Amino acid sequence: MIQEYSGRCPVFHMDLYRLGGEEEFELIGGPEYLDCGGICLIEWGQRLGRSFWGPEVLTIELDFQERGRIVRWQGARP
Repeated sequence: MIQEYSGRCPVFHMDLYRLGGEEEFELIGGPEYLDCGGICLIEWGQRLGRSFWGPEVLTIELDFQERGRIVRWQGARP
């Protein structure tokens, strides 16, 4: 569910599709990744409550259509 990529800035890709809820996120150590200073890319982030989200969040939504796709993003800063 979590793939780590090392480099100057570590990247953590989390695919939460099979996640049953917030308790399972805690069991796999998800909160520790959110606080480790790297970049967390989270698929199916809606399976988490907003209580896990930090103050700087960029949400990207992809909507695939017949004739292309629509990309929406929303950012938040403290």
